[in-house]
Amino acid sequence: MWRQYSLSLFLLGVLAQDFEWTALGDSYASGVGSGEYVDGRRCLRYDQAYPSLLNEDPNLSPLNHIYNNVACSGSTTEEVELYQFYDEDTSNQPNWQFSPRPKFGNPQMATLSIGGNDIDFKGILFNCILETTEFGRNPTKPCDQQRQDTHALIDDPQLVNDIDHLIRKIVTKGRSGSIGDAFRLYVTGFPEFFNDDDPGCDSVTFARTANPVPDGKQHIMMTTDLRKDYNSMSRALNIAIQSAVALNADSNVKFIDIQANGLLDGHRFCEPGIKEPDQNNENLWSFHYPYKQNEDQNPSPELQIVINATNQITGGLDISALGVTFPNISVFEDALWDVVNVTEVAAVSSDPVNDEWWDMWRDTVGWRAKLFHPQVPYHSAIRELVLNQFLEDTRPATKGNGTCVPVGGTFDPQMLRILPLGGSITWGQQSPSGNGYRKYLRDKLISNGANVNMVGTIQHGTMGDNDNEGWPGFRVDQISDRANNDLSMLPNLVLINAGTNDVAQDYEIDNIDQTMEDLVNKLLDNIPGTVIIVSTLLVNRNATKQALTEQVNPTYVNLVEKLATQGKLVYLADMSSITTEMINARDGTHPTDLAVPGLNDSDILGTSTTCEVNAANFPSPVQIQKGSGVNDSNYHHIGHPYGLLDIHSLPYNGVNFEVENAMWADLNGDGIDDFVYVLSPGHFGIALNDGTGSKGFSDYTESHSDVEMDDCDTEGLHFGDLDGDGRADVLCLASDGTLSAYINTNIGVDLFTNPFWISLGVILPGQGYSRDMVRLADIDGDGRIDYLGLDADGNAHGWRNVGTSQTTPTWEDMGVVISGGTMGDINGVRFVDINGDDTDFPKYDAQGADYTTVYNTGPATPVNDDTTFFPVRLLGNSGYGGARTKGDGVHYCDMRGSGTDDYVWIGKTGNLTLYANNHMLPAWGQYGHILIGTESLMSGYVRKDIHLADLDGDGKCDFLLVDKESNSIHMLRNDYSRETDTFSFTDMGIVSGGVHCHEHYGTGLFDLSVRFADLDGDGKADLLCISQNGTVTGWLNSGLNNFQSAGLIKSTEGKDRANLRFADINGDVRVTPQNNVRNS
Repeated sequence: MWRQYSLSLFLLGVLAQDFEWTALGDSYASGVGSGEYVDGRRCLRYDQAYPSLLNEDPNLSPLNHIYNNVACSGSTTEEVELYQFYDEDTSNQPNWQFSPRPKFGNPQMATLSIGGNDIDFKGILFNCILETTEFGRNPTKPCDQQRQDTHALIDDPQLVNDIDHLIRKIVTKGRSGSIGDAFRLYVTGFPEFFNDDDPGCDSVTFARTANPVPDGKQHIMMTTDLRKDYNSMSRALNIAIQSAVALNADSNVKFIDIQANGLLDGHRFCEPGIKEPDQNNENLWSFHYPYKQNEDQNPSPELQIVINATNQITGGLDISALGVTFPNISVFEDALWDVVNVTEVAAVSSDPVNDEWWDMWRDTVGWRAKLFHPQVPYHSAIRELVLNQFLEDTRPATKGNGTCVPVGGTFDPQMLRILPLGGSITWGQQSPSGNGYRKYLRDKLISNGANVNMVGTIQHGTMGDNDNEGWPGFRVDQISDRANNDLSMLPNLVLINAGTNDVAQDYEIDNIDQTMEDLVNKLLDNIPGTVIIVSTLLVNRNATKQALTEQVNPTYVNLVEKLATQGKLVYLADMSSITTEMINARDGTHPTDLAVPGLNDSDILGTSTTCEVNAANFPSPVQIQKGSGVNDSNYHHIGHPYGLLDIHSLPYNGVNFEVENAMWADLNGDGIDDFVYVLSPGHFGIALNDGTGSKGFSDYTESHSDVEMDDCDTEGLHFGDLDGDGRADVLCLASDGTLSAYINTNIGVDLFTNPFWISLGVILPGQGYSRDMVRLADIDGDGRIDYLGLDADGNAHGWRNVGTSQTTPTWEDMGVVISGGTMGDINGVRFVDINGDDTDFPKYDAQGADYTTVYNTGPATPVNDDTTFFPVRLLGNSGYGGARTKGDGVHYCDMRGSGTDDYVWIGKTGNLTLYANNHMLPAWGQYGHILIGTESLMSGYVRKDIHLADLDGDGKCDFLLVDKESNSIHMLRNDYSRETDTFSFTDMGIVSGGVHCHEHYGTGLFDLSVRFADLDGDGKADLLCISQNGTVTGWLNSGLNNFQSAGLIKSTEGKDRANLRFADINGDVRVTPQNNVRNS
């Protein structure tokens, strides 16, 4: 029967060209507010909703995805049935809220989010939490009445009936397609929004103070009792959904529980330590209503966007007088909202209601529309849960009894991870080379096209790849214990030769088959998909031992047959062809080298034995990580004026100053750009900037360099950090694009009386771009200036600066890094770090670039004798977002002592989110937050200071904070309990006694001065101190606060230390340094 099933799956795979699926439901499926808007003003579908994230995941299916997103905000069960089952595109439907949308399609799978609108949770938001409805009007009913009504809707059996009816309709329509009964449906639940066991929110309201207070009463506070009640509504709704799903369990319908395993802990409203309401806290997984901070003069960044957009619509009218100050979620969620409301909103604008108007209006009310909807991290978690369930449900069953590939056959280029497991025969005893059968087998496999890696914790024999798990003298039960060491190595082929020592000791021979079965099942349970070959025992020259051998071998044959019948990938290697003459005459047990070809050719891969070695059991590389975590959203610009630059002591009040000679550069390395006026190359006027605003500048003072800069003219002179030390160097571009440099070596001395420039001469010959087509900017975020050449089409060809401190840099050709086409006038192209991510991106003057400074070139009159005739207007950038990516928080470390690395995402505030490695990648176990980075813990630290390493040698990675200046280590010991499967951390304080590392990390994310790795193989992470040029010194961890110098570990190769990694590449449990090429 299984052969027919496998053939059907194969034919389906051959014939299928696409994987089609459909997303149905309400705003929790449409993704209100998450990412970018994708369908105009209709159903509030966003591109970071969990269905969209799921569709983008290649692990969902290797086939081309056809994604039918018919979800629509505000939908009830009735409305889903009415509007989300069309068999054709509904773009021209007269009801604008429910179009356009693709047809239901011919899906193999569907997802559904439903129920929140059926219980009028929207009424809870308006009447109890916001205390306002459309356009700032009073609540429609008292909160107590609303709560009572919502509970009544949940308790009404009709809710389960309605959801059940909808599920059955989806299943019926899905099964009517080409997939038939294999159609699957995943129904997602709802979150409990509040932490309800902490009193911190008892005196907090979510209502904006400008909202009308019902009947002159006080606003409703989020008391513990209310929060418990609101959470009980979510729990009861989930129970109703689960009940409806259970009625359809036989139809491949599954419930996805976001509440499982405490996944939302730390991400709800009113979490301890969070002042509410606080929409700026990245831990929150639901959006929050924008609010005013203190007073109108100090709006939050989010509210500032609302204010700006509202002013753009209304021309600055006080729309509060018109009663439309605070339109809220109902504007979008209410399916019955009609053109009357649109007209009312439009009354505040002189423009007609059109798509452009809607885009602006959405910017203002979009914040309200997102209230209590999931942010992207929540959608990512749902995506993960749905995908893991789908992968588990569709994982093909593995069956045995196919045909093995004989040693003489040809292999596909698959990687065989072979574990030789057994006693002294596996180890190679009595073999002159110590290799036993292992080298002959490996050589034969490789000669026939296989990629082979032998694995195991023991290295024995003259062969290079001599890993194995052979233990001389060990019985089957003892070998089983040692096999625990190999589970994390994930072999996909295990060769077991065990039992000879049981025979020699006459140890429980009657139970040896059960002991062997326990060993085999342990391997199969912990390494899904591996192939196991069990050999019979070799002939023995001793008559007594041979009699026992003849008793054991039939039990092994029967065992393998039983396991194979159960569909397990277990096969037999019959050793009966090995004769007595091939056994060592001295000990009567071990084979001679004469037996090796027979062991391999005739038996180990069994040309006479049938088995199935499926390609799935020899996997090629797969994607293991699908993209979790959070970024800081898109960049939002907020500008504010600092006023006119006020620098005293300018010669002649700056009357003769030229705009093109005024520059900005951080000369003293304090992270703030200073004012520099180029009088001539090497002769600069300087006013240091303390960062406090237009008046925060020192007196203007001239500085003369004692280094001639004759190769530099003013037109080609630039400032930029060449060596990544934080101080601006002088860069000279010749007319042909040749680049010369003068290094700024000033450290804590007077900038004006001490010369501090060192000439490096030419550091990069011209690359075929004239000076006017060259830009100097840091495009990779490593703190060092790079070289870019622009062509007439606006394409930017980049050369990355990979040099080290005070040495001529090495340049890496990066090819075209930015494609042109929309740049307009090339002369207007500049590269600036506008979003604070340490990476420069192009901005175009002709298209409204933001200037840090604006120079007024017309005549000016001084206010007094000390004020400049050279007025410079400073504009501040208080924008936010766009600086952090999801990948910034990705780390891998063994957090549970399992022997394999887990995936740990570190948030910017120090929170650890764990995705456990359960050997079922790309599906990861969901643990949620395992550590919260409290304000007191993270005071003085940033995410870059966090390291994960096993400092105490217990097999579990600890949480380490390394001080940037002193490199002291603050340790939180990982006390994970395997018994309870829970995490706790103990603060061990500073544990770095004995360490003397005086390096400091640089600008880039990976430009670290300290890393941790096990140098001596004792199981404890040692400290590696890395200088900027890649020189590594080591400090051995002899226990907490007992680090011992290991001296020089690695000399410099002139490579970028940001690319330096340490890993155990040969299995000796000691790390080896590796240089990674950034763009390989």
